[in-house]
Parts: sequence; C-alpha cells; structure tokens
Amino acid sequence: MHNCVAYIPAAGIGVRMQQGMPKQYLLLAGKPVLQYAIDTLLTVPLIEKIVVALAVDDPYWQALPAASDSRVITCRGGACRAESVLNALQTERAKWALIHDAVRPFLLAADVEQLMLAAKQSSCGAILAQPVTDTVKLAQQTQIQQTIPREQVFLAATPQLFRYQLLLAALLACAGEYTGITDEASALEQQAYQPDLVLGHRHNIKITYPHDLSYAEWLLTGHQSKDGS
Repeated sequence: MHNCVAYIPAAGIGVRMQQGMPKQYLLLAGKPVLQYAIDTLLTVPLIEKIVVALAVDDPYWQALPAASDSRVITCRGGACRAESVLNALQTERAKWALIHDAVRPFLLAADVEQLMLAAKQSSCGAILAQPVTDTVKLAQQTQIQQTIPREQVFLAATPQLFRYQLLLAALLACAGEYTGITDEASALEQQAYQPDLVLGHRHNIKITYPHDLSYAEWLLTGHQSKDGS
C-alpha cells in the first residue's frame, strides 16, 4: 500500500463530555487525548501525512506537539463529522484514506497494519470493529421488543480505511444530507458497498462521556504498572 493519508475529524465540541472544552484536548496522564492518536499514526511507515480537521478559531491546537510536526497539516472542520472528513479529503488527495477518531487514544500500530492488509484485498476498504459479547436487545424506549442474534452484531470503531476516490465520491453523493452517516463506512454502504470488518484490540475505546476518561486513565495506569514504564 502506498500514498496513504490519515484524516482525523477533530472539530467537535464534546457536549456530552461536560468538561468546558473539547474532549480531544482533555489531558490523559498529562497528554492531550488527540496527541495519543497522532503519535501512533506517525509510527506507521505507510502513512505519509496526517490531516486534522479543526473547528474555526480552535484555541487549543497550537499547544500540541503535533502542531509543529511537518507531517501533520490542518484544515477547517465542518458542522458535522461527515463535513469535516470531506473537507479533509479535499485538502490532501491520496490513493488510500484512513479515518481515525480524535478521541481513540489507545490505537495500536499493529491493528493499523492488519487493517491495511484487509483493505488491499477488499473491493472498497475495511474498518476496525469489535464483536458484541453481551446479549443484544432491540427496545422501544425502555421496553424490550426482541433479542437480536449477537453473532451478527459488531461495534464499529476506527481507523476506517478506504480507497480515496470511493470515499470521496460517497461523501459528495450525500453532501447536505448526512442523516445516518455516523461513520465513513455508512457513507459507502449507502452507495451499495460492503466494507470488510477487521477485529481490533478491545482497548481501542472512544472517549465520549466523563467516565470514559476515568476508564482510560485506569487503563493507562494499569499498563504502565504492568510493563514498568
């Protein structure tokens, strides 16, 4: 795989986090959450550049080490994730587009490499995901309607890696009508593509709520205690 660029939508304000600042800039063991993701992606040799989509007048970005790295560039984010990704794609063209959440700090380079292998063999691309291990209930408000076979259910994660032109065309096709486009795979699905699933590490969590940050700190502390670093 060559000419692969990573794109990170980081224009969100993190309302559900209730911290007074975007969750991607919250400190995790003294380091901004977003910096963890960037640091990992920079260790993957096949990723040539990283494009980060930022909110207008973002006051936090310049304090990150990534802001002074020549391999990392920024662009203006949009009103939603899909718009931010589309703006990022149009800022830097590539053959392969790898999209990663700004608030998944525990990405493993090994998972990225496995994703690349799977994407090359796919007709459009692949995403990291986790199989559901709990029993899954379909509910209406708080009442159970039915049990869904969990063998058919996966939790979508990132990175998601697609052929650049296919993802760009899919996002352009639904421009202005982003309802239901909650990740890049869903945009491809609307164009009748079927991306592959690659099982990723279960610690590749997304920080959304305050307890997620506490859990991330616990994971990081536990890892440091175990390996002695």
